[in-house]
Amino acid sequence: MLVLSQYRVRQDLLKLRRKGLKRELILSDSYQFLETPKSIVERFITPVLKVIENKNEVTLEGKQKLRIIYDNSQLELIVKENEFINHSGEKKETTNARFYGKRTEV
Repeated sequence: MLVLSQYRVRQDLLKLRRKGLKRELILSDSYQFLETPKSIVERFITPVLKVIENKNEVTLEGKQKLRIIYDNSQLELIVKENEFINHSGEKKETTNARFYGKRTEV
């Protein structure tokens, strides 16, 4: 499994757009492999938030909202709550939104 969140994102893959108070961050990825990977996973880890799933989007809602729009013909979304022990020894809960790449034949 290749976990893309562990790699730096090139600045040319990020675009920030603003319309009044509305802001959009567009993240684009492209991949090149020497061999076909077994899987590709994009992972977003946040504090525990309310999760609202729709056909091609998911909204993570807390004090503010984050709407993630994705192509569900290419990605499968799985949302789970996890817990971990932080550096201070405290137990913390997180929401993990994982986008698994679906196999496509070339």
